[in-house]
Amino acid sequence: MVEYSVDLKLLQETTDRIERLVRDITTAIETVHSDVAAPCQEALMGQTGDAFQDRHAQWSELITRANGEMAEMRAAAQRAHDNYSAAKSANRAMLGR
Repeated sequence: MVEYSVDLKLLQETTDRIERLVRDITTAIETVHSDVAAPCQEALMGQTGDAFQDRHAQWSELITRANGEMAEMRAAAQRAHDNYSAAKSANRAMLGR
């Protein structure tokens, strides 16, 4: 018989790492915007300013989407942890352990 098990501790550690990564990405985006993007948008004019704004908007959209996808991965990992924990508890209860 093949045994199947999930390392709940490792799954929780992975979930926590994803959460920290999302938080770090968010902080980095805010820093880049306040330290670089906002001053550049104010200083650049004409074609250069327009090009910068267009590129910054594209970058912001992509990074926001990636950040959202990371948050979804974290939520899925947390759901998996919760489901596996509940199944483990239910199995133990059924077996009287």
